[in-house]
Amino acid sequence: MDCLEAIRLRITEVARRIDQIGSFSHGQADTSQTVTRMMDATQEGLAQNSAATHQLSATVHEVASTSEDLAKVAEGLKSLVRSFQL
Repeated sequence: MDCLEAIRLRITEVARRIDQIGSFSHGQADTSQTVTRMMDATQEGLAQNSAATHQLSATVHEVASTSEDLAKVAEGLKSLVRSFQL
């Protein structure tokens, strides 16, 4: 009888550990889902930053081009003003 009791105790301990492993597995799955959601949000944020950076680059290029055009106009106006006699 002592042997059967020892076997029963061992089986109970194994069952408890299996339940514990199951709980840990569920916790790990939940954590994986949370990490996946966080990574998706980060990826979305990076995509938005990339789009904003691209748009900013285009705007800076446009401003630089406009600045060059204004410099040419200013130079033309200087030449024109020089031709006037006071």
